[in-house]
Amino acid sequence: MRFSTFLIYALASLFFAVSVPMALRVGSGSFTWANVSSPSPYDIITALNISGPVKLEIIPASQFYSYENGGSVSPVYSEIVGSSGIYDIPSNAGSYSVILTPENGAVRIVFYAFGAPRGAGKIIYINNTYSYSFSLSNYSEANLTIASLGKVGFEVGGYSGTLGMTNTTMLFYLDRSNYTLKLSTQSGEEAYVGLLTTPALVDPFSTQNFSEPYPAGMASYGLYNVSGTLVPYTVKTDMIGGYANITSISAYDPSPPPGTSEYGASLQLNAVLHIVSPHGTYDYWLQNVLDVDTENHSYYIADNIWNYTYENNGLYNGSLSGNGMLYNNNMTAGGKLSGRNFYGYGTETGNYRLPIKFAPVIRVGIKEGRPYAAFGYYTPEGIYYYDNVTINVSAESAYLLVTPYYGTNLKNNNLNYYDAEFVFGGEGEGAYAYFNSIAANLSLYYYNSTEAKVAFPSVFTFGSDTAEDAGNVSISRYGSFVHASTGRNNPVSDFILSGMLPDIASKVGNSTGLETLNATLFPAATNPIGNINSNITSGISNFLGLLNSYGISRSDVLFILELLIALLFLFIIYELIRRFAEKKN
Repeated sequence: MRFSTFLIYALASLFFAVSVPMALRVGSGSFTWANVSSPSPYDIITALNISGPVKLEIIPASQFYSYENGGSVSPVYSEIVGSSGIYDIPSNAGSYSVILTPENGAVRIVFYAFGAPRGAGKIIYINNTYSYSFSLSNYSEANLTIASLGKVGFEVGGYSGTLGMTNTTMLFYLDRSNYTLKLSTQSGEEAYVGLLTTPALVDPFSTQNFSEPYPAGMASYGLYNVSGTLVPYTVKTDMIGGYANITSISAYDPSPPPGTSEYGASLQLNAVLHIVSPHGTYDYWLQNVLDVDTENHSYYIADNIWNYTYENNGLYNGSLSGNGMLYNNNMTAGGKLSGRNFYGYGTETGNYRLPIKFAPVIRVGIKEGRPYAAFGYYTPEGIYYYDNVTINVSAESAYLLVTPYYGTNLKNNNLNYYDAEFVFGGEGEGAYAYFNSIAANLSLYYYNSTEAKVAFPSVFTFGSDTAEDAGNVSISRYGSFVHASTGRNNPVSDFILSGMLPDIASKVGNSTGLETLNATLFPAATNPIGNINSNITSGISNFLGLLNSYGISRSDVLFILELLIALLFLFIIYELIRRFAEKKN
């Protein structure tokens, strides 16, 4: 078996228990043994150091008592072994006894045995050094086993150590990348070497501190919770969306970050764009966000793009082109990406009235060999894309990815999930929002190959990737939606949601929410999708939105207008009195 065919053995069980090596002097007529077992066909690996010839036998463990008492047995393997070395013996599923019996008088024996998945390793000869290169497409749990009669040093993926007779196995984790396993010995050494790599499922519970606030709503991690066991699924799509019917919302942050309101809150649609290019893969985190000031009933809509590629790089000038620009993230709260440049764009500020019916979408694809991300929301006329961003890398494919097999910097506990989120949180910059009131129905969906809206099959009640947190928000199931209300959330809740969704466009069209907001959006960039529809109002509404962007609310304007009307009334009374007096004179 060639080394290249055994070294990476995905989705296999770990190596089985290793017997403890012991140095024994076994006399004539005596024997020593070790037991191994496996529920599936496997290889029995025996490391053997002997001073004379021995009989190596493998018998079913159920026959060991008969063997020990001189009865008849049916060996599955029997061979006279005259020299020390490593032996690889294929076996069927079951429990076996590995027995060594001296052939000619007393023999010094040091040996150990263990089972390994069939074909998961190979016996090689290490002449001082040995190297093997391999590639992992998924973040994986790695189990390196080296069976030898001497010490073998190893290096791979930043891990290093010594394995051999007394310590045969090491468990560690490797991210997606190309690797070289390097082995070394002081002199020539025969060894059995195997490396099992099992794609590891992310566990969103492992990095979440539920004693603190966290984003609340609905999020798909590509996992079903089946009686406490996480079962994976993967969604690849070019478009996702959310729908929210918010009938009550009031939030407060006693210490808001600079540039945010103490009454601010957000509802975020977040997803990861996965790009496959001739030069490798790239990942970008996309956010389509409704930000509201719940005190003066103002709002704006914004998008952000972050570099999620393995090294957690930032962005640089020229890497993206859209309506927005690059900013530096200096957040201190929850700042996993603190100090990284990110892309941002926001609409002008407007005013809302309840209920808010907000249906954001994110669509991705490739145009002229470059990936793009389009950010929009439904209006009665269709989807209005307020920003279209081109990512300036060549690409073979680009899609939104939800999967539990991938994660960034997991071994450093700095995990970014490949999930989809529709969650409430603070306004921005890592802000926290305590919701004095909240009543909203939420839905999260993706578009399938026929452009039908399909609910993510399973969602959890908390988000993980965004830094903005929500307090006093409880998430429960409500028919085909989830419902947000005030209270303490149960973060271990998950909901199975399946089937087609209702026509989001018709629901938005019948609302009194965003499609009738008094706001003017900045002009959109050239739309790669088509179907751009705006809902721009004019006149006094535009003027009010402009004033609001300078901190002058609608109520301030109304007060000024009332004051001006009162002054005008007094002026008219004064003029009438003055003219009456002139006529009388």
